[in-house]
Amino acid sequence: MSKKISLQRSFVWIGLSVIGISGLSYFFYFGWPKIYAYKKSKSQVFIDTIIQTGLKKQSLPTDYLAELIGLSCDKPTHFYDFDEKEAKKKLLQSPLMDRAEVKKFFPSTVYIDYSLKKPIALLEDYENVAMDAKGYLFPYSPFFAKEDLPKIYLGLPPFGQKEGMREGGQWVIPLKDSYFDLAKTLVNIIQSQGNFTVTMIDVGQAFSASYGKREIVIGIQSSIILEYEGTKKQAIFPFYLRLSTRGYAKELGNFLTLHAKIIGDYTRQLRASTLPDRAYFSPKVIDLRLSKVAYIQE
Repeated sequence: MSKKISLQRSFVWIGLSVIGISGLSYFFYFGWPKIYAYKKSKSQVFIDTIIQTGLKKQSLPTDYLAELIGLSCDKPTHFYDFDEKEAKKKLLQSPLMDRAEVKKFFPSTVYIDYSLKKPIALLEDYENVAMDAKGYLFPYSPFFAKEDLPKIYLGLPPFGQKEGMREGGQWVIPLKDSYFDLAKTLVNIIQSQGNFTVTMIDVGQAFSASYGKREIVIGIQSSIILEYEGTKKQAIFPFYLRLSTRGYAKELGNFLTLHAKIIGDYTRQLRASTLPDRAYFSPKVIDLRLSKVAYIQE
């Protein structure tokens, strides 16, 4: 008799367990999405504010940031639908971005912290394209304040195209090119002297198949500050240097010696009283490709 009662109790517990599991399954399968949807529809929270942080002088228009991450006033994005990781990914797809972080805060705000790539030169191969020290290319205007950046010509193929062994520039992909490496090395060497401003570098023919055409052309500016009756006057002297691909380091050293003599002569000859506040002198072309010889063309 006791065994029969025990068996009946077992059947009861099994039945209750089946009913409980079925009820929970039904709830999670049918009830939970409805509750979530109801909660979402009741909480009408949409992204309507973007706060950007970072370097103020590098700030981008908020509308531009909104466009990059897919936010629109016409089609507002629900707070719970906004994906921070996806927004960060979209920001980093912009050629301007060096770093980006995105965070949303309830009920309607997105914080974007970012920094832009730093231009070191304008790439003369293309229109309105700048480059940073790593070789990344990005549009220059209207995103950056105008400054006197050196102009670099690398002799690249059309943007995104390939000719022979060389590929044209691309967004988000750095230049991996011996011409770019050479130009960057030249900028570093000249700027380390502290006496010049680099205005242009042309290495388009630096590795030409014809040895007679191989050359590097560098434009630099030197200046002298003179005082006259309490006013400082600046005399600016442009130089264009023609260098060989193999011996450019030694040739630049020769120019430093020659430059000191030229500037010394100018300083002795100049009369501050006859100069405007900012005087530009005619450029000199100096060919240093022959050993121990410098051809100076006025």
